Amino acid sequence: MFSACYWLFLAGESRTMEKGSRLGFHQSYMTAEDVENHFIESKDINGWANMYEYTVYLYGVTQDDIFKDFEYQLERGVKPSFIIQTIKVSSDQEFYPRRKVLVDAGVLTD
Repeated sequence: MFSACYWLFLAGESRTMEKGSRLGFHQSYMTAEDVENHFIESKDINGWANMYEYTVYLYGVTQDDIFKDFEYQLERGVKPSFIIQTIKVSSDQEFYPRRKVLVDAGVLTD
């Protein structure tokens, strides 16, 4: 299991993995083309006069998303130190913690 599947996995009350299974993490990302397309498609609706105004909006949304992700994981019993560790993994890298790390972090419940 990798990336966004983690959020679905974390929703479970009993979170287990079979021997040999892996759970992977990386930062979310967008390409320059994604940003430009979203700006062009949304600028009239949102009243952005230029890319700078959009950047201010995007910065706020990004901070809010990180906060909500952190809060959700805390609510599901994941330790803050593990959450921070997963945030530090760049979008072009993958982090596959060992089972014991997942148990100690509160990701796996048994």
